Amino acid sequence: MDAPTARSTKTLPSDPSTADLLAFYESTYLQKNPEIFTPSTAQKAALLVEVTAAHAFPGCRLLEIGCGHGVLLDMMGRAWGARSLVGLDISGTMLRRGREIFPKIHFLQADD
Repeated sequence: MDAPTARSTKTLPSDPSTADLLAFYESTYLQKNPEIFTPSTAQKAALLVEVTAAHAFPGCRLLEIGCGHGVLLDMMGRAWGARSLVGLDISGTMLRRGREIFPKIHFLQADD
């Protein structure tokens, strides 16, 4: 049986603003996912490569919406020999981490 996961002490108001959602995402995601690469990340990337096999090709361009720090986007880009990678996420914290680790990915921040 898996150990219970820790719950965040941060809660959202009943009608959260964009700032509330961003603060909640950054505090809970980073609290529960401190490591960037885990064995399951490679499994997810392999599944995405398989699922997109009919649509991706060497030299393609990839866009990931909700890319976080970009580890899956990087893995997919390498698997497909992509010529450009663009990652979009709401979290500036995650994007800063991604820029440090994956300088070839063009990261953009957006909330809607």
